[in-house]
Amino acid sequence: MLIKDNQNTDYGQKYGFSHIGSVAEYKEQVPFTTYDDYAEYVSRVVEGEVLLEKNTSLSSLISPDYTDTGSDETGSCNRQSD
Repeated sequence: MLIKDNQNTDYGQKYGFSHIGSVAEYKEQVPFTTYDDYAEYVSRVVEGEVLLEKNTSLSSLISPDYTDTGSDETGSCNRQSD
């Protein structure tokens, strides 16, 4: 499971990935985020730090009810209807 694979990353530890076992738990523990929430991580990657285990991308860590259905000029993702 992707969440378990990344439970030891800074992001995974921040949001308690080791305690997430379902989509409902993910939604409870991981808040909606914007680019500003990832700015520090992006800066660290630009400086050469490896933040993710295996071949994981940040986009794969986004909440399951969000999808890349396009973005506006700010790069924000659109949320699927519930």
